Amino acid sequence: MSVTTGIVSRIDFQLYTHSSIDQHLAIQISAQINPGNSGGPVMQNAKVVGVAFQGYSGDVAQGVAYMVPTPVISRFLKDVSDGRYDGYVDLGITYGKLQNPAQRKFLGLKDDGRGVLVETVVAAGPCAKILRPGDVLLAIDNHPIASDGNVDLEGDHVEMPEVVERKFRRDSVKFDIWRDKQSTSGSVQLDTVPPYLMQSHKYDVRPRYIVYGGLLFQPLSLDLLEAYQPTDLRLRHFFDFYVIDQLYLEHPDVIVLTNILPDPINSYLAPYRGGIVDSINGKKIHTLEELSKVLAEPADRLVVDLIGDGPPLVLDPKEIEAARERIRQRYNVIREQNLEEAPIAKAPDQQTKT
Repeated sequence: MSVTTGIVSRIDFQLYTHSSIDQHLAIQISAQINPGNSGGPVMQNAKVVGVAFQGYSGDVAQGVAYMVPTPVISRFLKDVSDGRYDGYVDLGITYGKLQNPAQRKFLGLKDDGRGVLVETVVAAGPCAKILRPGDVLLAIDNHPIASDGNVDLEGDHVEMPEVVERKFRRDSVKFDIWRDKQSTSGSVQLDTVPPYLMQSHKYDVRPRYIVYGGLLFQPLSLDLLEAYQPTDLRLRHFFDFYVIDQLYLEHPDVIVLTNILPDPINSYLAPYRGGIVDSINGKKIHTLEELSKVLAEPADRLVVDLIGDGPPLVLDPKEIEAARERIRQRYNVIREQNLEEAPIAKAPDQQTKT
C-alpha cells in the first residue's frame, strides 16, 4: 500500500469530470492523485474525510488534485438508501454577483451587501414557475445571500447552490426575491433539469437508437460527439447552445444520422451522414419516439428533410422491408431500435442470488 500526503488548498465548487456537467462541492489538495487512485480514501487523524477522485495531469499542473467531501458522500448514501439513485436536483438558473454600488442603486437595493442577480432561467427547470431574468435573490431557505453569491450554512461560508445540493427530488426551496423594486417570495419543488443531461456522460445504460434501412439514427449527446468526432459545425452549435438558446423546446431530441451500414438500398447516401433530421414527409420530428412512429406508418416513400441546405434524403419503404433481414444478418443487428435508456442487464453471475 502506498500513501501520499498533502494539505487542503481550496474548498469550492468544481466540475466533476465523471459527468462533465455537474458542479459540486470539492476540496483541492496537494497530495498527488494518479490514475487508479480514484475511489481511494482520504484520511485525516486516522479517519476517512473524503474520497480521491480527480486531478490534473503533470502536463497541466503539478500537485492539484481533488477529493469528494463528506457532505457529497453523505448525500449520495442517503439517495441510494432506497435502492435507486435519483441524482442531483438543480435550480436551472444562472446568476451574477451584485457588488457594484451603481448597479445596486439602479435596482433599488440597500447597501447591505446582499443579493445576486438572476441572469437566465431554464424554461424546463423548476424555477421557471417563479423566477425571471432581472430578479434579485436575497435569501434562500431563510439564509441571506451575500452579494458575492455565498451563504452561511451550518457554520461554513459556502456558495448558494450548496443549499440545493443537500436536497432531493420533490424537496422544496424558498426564495426571498427583489423584483421591480418590491419584495416578494416564492417556493419551488426541486427536480432535475432534463436538458442538462444531453451534455453529460452517461454510464451503465443502453444507448437510444433506430436502425432503418441500414441508417443509424441517434439523439445528439456528449457521448455521441466523443465517439464519432463529427466535423459538422451545425452539430457543435446544437450541442453548445442546446440549453443557452433553449433549443430543447423545439428539439427535445436532436436526431442525428450517425452512421450507415452499407447495402445496395442506401448506396450514395454517405454525404447525409452527420445530418440532423428536421421532418419526414412534412411531419416535424421532435423526439426519437416520433421518428419511430413515422417510420412505421404506411407510405409510398419517405422524404427525410435535414436541417440546412441540400436535397432531402428519399427512401423506399418497400425496398427497405425487402432488405431488412439481409441487413440484420450481415451486421448482426439484434434489435432495430431502443427508445429508452434502460440500464444494462447484469450477467447471471453478477445478479444477487435469493
